[in-house]
Amino acid sequence: MAINVLNKIKRLTYLAFNKNSLLTSLTPPSPATIYIIINNICNLRCKMCDVGQKNKESQFYQLMCPEGDRQLDMTILKKFIDDVKVFKPTIAVTSTEPLLFGQVFEFVRAVKQAGMSFQLTTNGLLLPRYAEEVVKSGVDSLWISLDGPLEVHNEIRGHPKSFQNAVEGLKLVHLLAKKYTKKISLHVNFSYSNHNCGVLTAFLESLKGLPINSVCVSHMNYVTSGMAGTHNENYSHFCQATPSSIAMADPTQVDADIMWEEIKEAKKCRWPFTIGFAPDLDQEGIRNFYYHPEVIVRSKKCPAPWTTGQLAANGDWVITTRCFLKVMGNIYEESFMETWHGENYQEFRRWILENEMSPACTRCCAVF
Repeated sequence: MAINVLNKIKRLTYLAFNKNSLLTSLTPPSPATIYIIINNICNLRCKMCDVGQKNKESQFYQLMCPEGDRQLDMTILKKFIDDVKVFKPTIAVTSTEPLLFGQVFEFVRAVKQAGMSFQLTTNGLLLPRYAEEVVKSGVDSLWISLDGPLEVHNEIRGHPKSFQNAVEGLKLVHLLAKKYTKKISLHVNFSYSNHNCGVLTAFLESLKGLPINSVCVSHMNYVTSGMAGTHNENYSHFCQATPSSIAMADPTQVDADIMWEEIKEAKKCRWPFTIGFAPDLDQEGIRNFYYHPEVIVRSKKCPAPWTTGQLAANGDWVITTRCFLKVMGNIYEESFMETWHGENYQEFRRWILENEMSPACTRCCAVF
């Protein structure tokens, strides 16, 4: 789960207006966005993803896929809506693959009836089948994960029709939104790795005819064994770290110079959609990002425990899907605000404030 451009802007704006008090409070005001892992199953086998690679030892896999088949049920989700509708956060269902959750559109309608904005992220494989429901249910923004032109994307995602289905679904959603006079913004996430370095320009060219509003180019989120080891030497008394998102992806195999040249080219060209980079790095920054993960390239303090919430498929509240295996509370046991202002969240915020950034945090999208 990379952070998209719209929520990034919203989060930074939120921080700007609260910079004097937000990151010192252990009980901050309500979050601007709540992310939801609505189930723990996926229908693709992505090379850069621990879920797709069944890397069960990684913290990312264990946060995304709690033991056993799990999904949130509508009874608890409706209670959750009642808990948070007073402060109207954006509700963002991002994983694992939401279109495999049979009640996802019932949830969308309930969120919209409560007056909140709804964002849906999907790999797009099932989008042609559910395009009409996406539009009719009231989804405000739809994000599709695409990682290259057709051949590259399908190779990374492990399915021969992944790109084609996503593109067909995007077009259908656009046409149906016109038919039903619904407003929905359409966006694409592109996640860099050594598997697609060098294809960015060709990828953007392949999107020219699609009715999309923006493309977010996200650099690789990862934790190496060295990063995890250094973290555990210093902070194992508080939380453990594991290698993450490197089972079949290798940041050291990224050609930073090729990446820099294609990013420069992408920024120079005129596109029918906006492009954002997470994070936006210069040439030295790209080299540091992939070859020197100990270098902090953005914020020195993680704002996530103050600005966003993340609900896992088993009902646990966690910091983010890229974070440590620490549970803040559980939706089946208490209300969201009880958890948000509870002892576990306060302890985690205090740890962030009192310590230098952990090496295991430096390549997490929450700090970009």
